[in-house]
Parts: sequence; C-alpha cells; structure tokens
Amino acid sequence: MVKKAFLPKDILRTCIASRQKKPKKELIRVAISNQGVISLDLEQKLTGRGAYFILNNENLLLIQQKKLLDKKLKSFVDEKIYKQLWDLLN
Repeated sequence: MVKKAFLPKDILRTCIASRQKKPKKELIRVAISNQGVISLDLEQKLTGRGAYFILNNENLLLIQQKKLLDKKLKSFVDEKIYKQLWDLLN
C-alpha cells in the first residue's frame, strides 16, 4: 500500500468564529510574536501563536463582541487591530 504524500495545500485551519474548516490560504491570520506584539499576518509567515478566521461582517462582529482574539491569543488585542480588520473588509 502506498501512503498518500502530505501536501502543504491540504492544510486546514478552523475559523475561530464560525468553527468552519477551510484551507489556510482562504483565512485571515492574526499573530502574536514571542515579544507580545500583535499584528495582522496576511502572508501567514510570522512566527508565534496565530488565530485564523473567515473575514466577513458576521464573523468580525462576533470576534469583537466575544473577544475571541483575546482568548485565542491569550493577550489583550488593541482596537487598532480591529480597525485594520474592518478597513481590510471594506
């Protein structure tokens, strides 16, 4: 029996708001570095803990109201990050 090779395009991540599994490339990532700096990771190459989500109005409202980014990143997320996300959406 031949094992199927693991290809990077097969990587799935779960949206923190809707809990849907999607390919990594279809999601937005917010990352926190080892120094505690939180930033948008549009290229998905920064090191550190990351939170993935589908960028739409419903998810962004849910993430902001329930402070899901704060919980997933285990740190306080500044309003500047949410403003950047809303600007990216519009």
